Amino acid sequence: MKKDKRNAELLLQDSDDLQELLRNPYEWLERHGLTQQDVECTDTAHDALERAEEVARKANELAELPLLEALPRLHELATRVWSDDLEVSRIPFGVSLAERPIRPGPIIDDNPSATTGTGSIRCTFGLKCKADVDR
Repeated sequence: MKKDKRNAELLLQDSDDLQELLRNPYEWLERHGLTQQDVECTDTAHDALERAEEVARKANELAELPLLEALPRLHELATRVWSDDLEVSRIPFGVSLAERPIRPGPIIDDNPSATTGTGSIRCTFGLKCKADVDR
């Protein structure tokens, strides 16, 4: 079977398809022409999570500060680890900060929908931050 050019992340956006993966992983992989390695977390994603955990850990140290003092320091922390080019979005009762996607090279060029492993944190106001990996 020819390998499906869509990556696993795109396939997993379909709830019914995801349920099928959980019920019959071997059949699901075969049907989509994928291997276990194709759907596993990459080293790039693990590295991104470590960067996000560093930012979240340091941001949580700001929890005792008044919110309006803590927010500029949160921005400073994130830009020190990730760069000034952050993606910032609103979440209920807080903000999400993420590093811009990393383009690791030919694998991505051959498959523009491939994941890159981008670190992010979600901080509720009151500054309880949790690390995550996007893309």
